[in-house]
Amino acid sequence: GARATQTADILAAGLMIPRSRMEPEFRWLEGRGLGALDGTSLQEASARMRAIDALDIDNTAEPADDGTPNDSVNDVFSRMRNTIAKIERSYGGGDFVIIGGDVTVLSIFAAAACGVDLREHAAFELRPGEFWDLDEVVHDYKAGRFMGMIQRSAPTEEVEEGRAALRDLGPRIFADSAAGSWVLGPGIRR
Repeated sequence: GARATQTADILAAGLMIPRSRMEPEFRWLEGRGLGALDGTSLQEASARMRAIDALDIDNTAEPADDGTPNDSVNDVFSRMRNTIAKIERSYGGGDFVIIGGDVTVLSIFAAAACGVDLREHAAFELRPGEFWDLDEVVHDYKAGRFMGMIQRSAPTEEVEEGRAALRDLGPRIFADSAAGSWVLGPGIRR
């Protein structure tokens, strides 16, 4: 989506990767569709989806009346597998960065790379701003040193400090759209 593309643009600029080496159109990496849970609080939706996922990778949230997709873990995994195949065909070897549409895309990818039952992908979830070096995750997992994600919300003070930093950077980061304005707080929309 738009936020993943903006993140890719920021990373590419920082790593001096030319635009011609970016693939911004991988729609297979869109965030997981939450169906009827779309629009609920992140904590509520996350808890419900973790419970659904722990039972079966083909489970989905209830469908929404407005057509919002309701993806299963297996749906996301299939899209990810197609993406990796395309990257391998297009670029052959080498390093690459995957920016998923949401935390579930990346947690499923990391769990699959480690050979973990995909019902347990939540152990690989990242907090906002975190990232994995997948080689390190796989190595640590196989060596028994991987510490799964401890599900916790950031303390209010930490969230406010982060928002203050984003307010300072916001006009530079989000100059071309209103993306991210909900993070910055009221009155920041451009």
